Amino acid sequence: MLIAYVGKERCDIVYYISKISNALNEKTLIVDNSICGDLFRALTDNSRETVRECNGYTLARNLKVSKKEIDAYENVILYHGLSDFGERYDVIPDYMYVAVSMNRLEMFDAGRAIQTSGLENATRKTLVVVDNVQRKYSLQSIAEEIGIVPTNGYILPLDERDQRKYQMLVNTGSVSMKKASDDMTEVVKDAMELIFKIEPRKAKKIAARL
Repeated sequence: MLIAYVGKERCDIVYYISKISNALNEKTLIVDNSICGDLFRALTDNSRETVRECNGYTLARNLKVSKKEIDAYENVILYHGLSDFGERYDVIPDYMYVAVSMNRLEMFDAGRAIQTSGLENATRKTLVVVDNVQRKYSLQSIAEEIGIVPTNGYILPLDERDQRKYQMLVNTGSVSMKKASDDMTEVVKDAMELIFKIEPRKAKKIAARL
């Protein structure tokens, strides 16, 4: 299964999704092709290597994901961010998260990243609007601005708890879901049901370990 993330370069959602895969003991490849490389650098202590084994994952930096990787792993999690990677992927994600803030320039950049990467044909698209500080836009209007038709979506208000957890993640390489915002928790719990098809009782146990 290929799960892609395009848009805002903040790796917390990608990290939480990866932890679900790890909790299921599924062989997982995380590819960080974002511009800033915050996830790879955080999990590998700012390593200059391009491939590392870490905490049950295989981590790769600046890798063109192909059918070869998808066949070799149960789950490939592609953190594309806003990168102009230079090459189009020849694979279609089963799921794609598109994340933006209320910044219209970021919306434009996310739409461009989707088109230039070749990920526009993802089977299912989830729009996540983060750090929302105004009610001016709806999910529909933001999706139109980006140029996508999402299957579902979330608007997450600016929340100090999620900001602190992201900072902890990039500074220490690890963070739990405990005391994350209710909105972020909803995104992650829905991923367990919609992406990983985990039944509710098991999902509750896994959530306690994230």
